[in-house]
Amino acid sequence: MPLSFDYEEIAGNFYPVIPIELKANEKRFLTRAYVDSGASFSIFNAEIADYLGLDYRKGNKIYPAGVGGHICAYINEIFISIHDIEIPTLPLSISPPVSSP
Repeated sequence: MPLSFDYEEIAGNFYPVIPIELKANEKRFLTRAYVDSGASFSIFNAEIADYLGLDYRKGNKIYPAGVGGHICAYINEIFISIHDIEIPTLPLSISPPVSSP
């Protein structure tokens, strides 16, 4: 069953953002995620992992590259639901906060 979502207007621009729910350790986190059709995986902020009680640094460390350069991230499997569709273990990247100079 295909899902369809409208683009969301943010600051006068329209983006493919969808509501999702992440679950771990009996905790739930509702958020919105940017859908990047050209991305190999999704990257989430470490604050979400901390809230869910995940020790994200136990995941495989990677250095994905983007327009702004490389960042450090850790691949972790997490339960995610999009609308009524539940995905028990989806690999997501979790990135710790980046220090500014």
